Amino acid sequence: HTFGRCGRTNAPGAPRGTVIAQSYTGGTQTFVFTPEPPRGPGLLEVGGIRGARSLVVLDLRQQVPACDPAGPPCGTVPLSEVTLNEVALLLRPSAVPEAFSVRGTTRLTMREVFEPSLGARAPLGNLIFNANAALFDRGDTLAVIPLTGYVQSRILTDSLRPDTVAFLAENGGEEFGVAFFEPSARLRITYTLPVPATLP
Repeated sequence: HTFGRCGRTNAPGAPRGTVIAQSYTGGTQTFVFTPEPPRGPGLLEVGGIRGARSLVVLDLRQQVPACDPAGPPCGTVPLSEVTLNEVALLLRPSAVPEAFSVRGTTRLTMREVFEPSLGARAPLGNLIFNANAALFDRGDTLAVIPLTGYVQSRILTDSLRPDTVAFLAENGGEEFGVAFFEPSARLRITYTLPVPATLP
């Protein structure tokens, strides 16, 4: 930052003012909360005053039944061999102290993570899906995180390896409430099996 200060003098012929330029570099900023916002030990924590994020490992090396599970056993096939209709991560919310719970709508999303070994301080990459695609409201009993496009793109590049991603809220300061979710998430996969070719 650059600050200027002007001063006047009444001496005849003297300049009307003097400007002194001084540069200032701020140090580490510290935020103080009263009371301290709650944490969710063992839970997935997103949003809130801290802008909390949680790192999640998505293991997409899933095998799905190759026929109707209600029928006789028929083995499994990888996701790359079926037509994906929907892939979604299902999360159950956990209770948050009343004063800090979500009041409006929280836009949940996920971002790619660079250097996951750095934990919560790892730099973030591209959005995995649009931030308006997963809206979480106060009182919702289930958060549905859409991953269909992400998984389809991984299949196209033949890279269904486990990925570490950041689960967070991107509200731009519109919602200061924090959201907690149970860590026992479920992956819902809806798919269509290819129809085997038949000869006339």
